Parts: sequence; C-alpha cells; structure tokens
Amino acid sequence: MVRLVTGDKCLGLFEGLGEFYPEADWQRCMVHLQRSVGSSVPRSKRPEAMAMLKAIHAQQDRQAALKKGAEVVVKLREMKLSQAARIGEQGDSCSRSGLL
Repeated sequence: MVRLVTGDKCLGLFEGLGEFYPEADWQRCMVHLQRSVGSSVPRSKRPEAMAMLKAIHAQQDRQAALKKGAEVVVKLREMKLSQAARIGEQGDSCSRSGLL
C-alpha cells in the first residue's frame, strides 16, 4: 500500500495521485522546492536564501517550521526577492494532509 508520494510540483502527478493511489498523501520534494527558490535568486544572494530555507527544515516541529517559514518569506521580500518569496509561501501547502 502506497501511503506517501514525494515529487516536484508536476501537475499530472499531483492530479493523478488520487485516481491511482486514493489513500496516499502527496508531499512536495523539499530539494525541488529549494532548487526552485535558488534558481529565482541572484547568485550573490543565493547562499543566504538557501541557508534560510534549510533553517525552516531544521525546526523541531511543524508549528516552529511554519513560523520560521513565515519569517523567511518576510525576509525574502525585504531582500527584494519577490519570486522566491512566492515560492516560499507554498511551503505551508506542500502536502495534502498539511504535514511538512
């Protein structure tokens, strides 16, 4: 029984999951999320942006991660990285069950 599918934000995979694996949850691959953010950030700001993303996943629990994620989005906007901030905002909706 498949309980969890992890992948990028491929619409076909996400939409077809319920048909083939109705009991399975979906979670966005954090590596793909980080790559999406990294590719939207100028090279000079990439190390700082990536460190902020890694800090989200280093949190002890879901609530702390959501709080840190909101802080990161604010900081990305302050850094004038609005595209990265939009991608980062998707972090709290990266799964169907609400798990990170």
